[in-house]
Amino acid sequence: MGPRRLVATALGLALAIATLAPSPPAHASGTLAWPHFLKVHIEHRRADTQLLVDAAYAGVGWTTQSGLATGDYLIRVDQDGRIRSLDDKLAINRRSSNGSGLKVTIVNPGASGADTFSYDTSTQPMKPTGETHDGPAGNAVVDTQPYQPKFTLPMDFEINVGKQCYPNQYLQFSTQWANQQWRTPAGIGPGTYRARLKPDFSVVSLDGHTSFFEEPAPPEDRGIQILGVAIFHACDSAGDGLDIVGFDRNGNDGTFTHQTTWAQQPDAGYGWQRFGDLASVPRESFEAGNFIVLHRADSGDAVVRFAGADRIATAVAVSQAAFAPGGARAAVIARSDTYPDALAGAPLAAAKGGPLLLTARDALDGRVEAELSRALSPASTVYLLGGTGALSPAVESRLASLGYIVVRYAGGDRYETAVRVASDGLGDPNTVFLTTGTDFPDALSAGAAAAKAGAAVLLTNGSTMAPATAGYLDAHRGDKRFAIGGPAAAADRGATAVVGGTRFETARKVAEAFFPGATEVGVASGVNFPDALGGGADAGRRGAPLLLSPPSGLAAPVWDSAVLYGGGLALGDAVAAAVSWAIT
Repeated sequence: MGPRRLVATALGLALAIATLAPSPPAHASGTLAWPHFLKVHIEHRRADTQLLVDAAYAGVGWTTQSGLATGDYLIRVDQDGRIRSLDDKLAINRRSSNGSGLKVTIVNPGASGADTFSYDTSTQPMKPTGETHDGPAGNAVVDTQPYQPKFTLPMDFEINVGKQCYPNQYLQFSTQWANQQWRTPAGIGPGTYRARLKPDFSVVSLDGHTSFFEEPAPPEDRGIQILGVAIFHACDSAGDGLDIVGFDRNGNDGTFTHQTTWAQQPDAGYGWQRFGDLASVPRESFEAGNFIVLHRADSGDAVVRFAGADRIATAVAVSQAAFAPGGARAAVIARSDTYPDALAGAPLAAAKGGPLLLTARDALDGRVEAELSRALSPASTVYLLGGTGALSPAVESRLASLGYIVVRYAGGDRYETAVRVASDGLGDPNTVFLTTGTDFPDALSAGAAAAKAGAAVLLTNGSTMAPATAGYLDAHRGDKRFAIGGPAAAADRGATAVVGGTRFETARKVAEAFFPGATEVGVASGVNFPDALGGGADAGRRGAPLLLSPPSGLAAPVWDSAVLYGGGLALGDAVAAAVSWAIT
């Protein structure tokens, strides 16, 4: 089957594939000084919390709006002292400056006073010169290490697209010495895209959010010892629609050294300019939340775990990894302690462009509320699965009070709810995956396949056909039907059956049947349902199958890279060991 990448879900330990991979508050170790990217993390705040940046080395200071929310704020500090908000969360105004070097201050950090983080800008890299904290522990300033001064392959890149201004926007790696370039299809929307430049100079997606294909470089770019990483047709007030950074390939010694960018020269021509050359005008703008960050490739990234302290937190963790702030178009919410209405939710979440989140029946969980605020734009749609017996009117009322448009898909039972999702939510797709509704495993693996195929999941009453499902199928006689698992195959003998001897074998057969050539796969516990709900939606959105694991772990062979959905209680060390054993 060739090299594969594995994705999995469990509770507990979280290994990050996040928008900006978290690192300890370490400031500037190992990076070049200019431009400098800092992630300010605000964990404790008040109504008057704001951010001050004193670029005293350049004689200028900056202040933001008051009332900053908890979360991360990414800023770029330029050599001339200019400050940019790279995630478009900050309104920045000029103020007076004093002192020396660079100082970042969180004013009123959950208490009166300030948390300050100071740097010596006379050194490259800049060195931290101290911190003071007036608020509770938790606020931090973290160096995001956007540019490695010198690196070898493989190297990982996080390319964040904050906004889509043009429908033909795409990402590109120009490996000009190899006479090739690697690009994505057009239409790249907001989000963070992780890719790896490999030692053979090929480029692969690390998160499945897009794909890269190879094409010849244009004649004028061939044989040049330059690596260019770019967002084409970007939002750019300069009008050239290109955000790009470049790196020298240092002959055949295997190393690369950062350049500034493709920039306008004094004679109005363009060319690659040396880092820190202030005589050139950078072509890059990196506006509207665009940025490019480098991370040294780590073989441990082959197995990634999305997890939280419980099932609700795990679903939130999956959402945070999948969607940039404001990057989700909608969200789907299901009840956290039982599965029937949620079984049809994975393809709905994928089709609507949002996460599948879990909450208790009687109230909207605060963590879900916070994630909706982070991932969605105001007045977005939130879909509820099941009637008021599944998610109470209090949940719906709270969502409406927050400004969301609330749509509930509900029937008299789980079978009617799945039919409502298929007809009203998915618009009667021409492919249906049938699974039993009296247990959850087969529907979990079917959900990821249906999400990838743009199909619906309908439920049988064990080995007999539920009336609501039979009525839907009778009205859609031309639909392509797949029966996943033995009970569904017995209920509809006219459907194409995908059946294994166990739930685990059935999930694997689904992966083989519907995901030929897949480069990654999701894994969740096969003995409980919660982690696989959000994980299945995420895997399907990535174009990856969802395998189900017994507590003892997966049988070899498996894919060569994995994301685990859920922590050690659901997917324990044996599972991680089995996955790691197969990684090459």
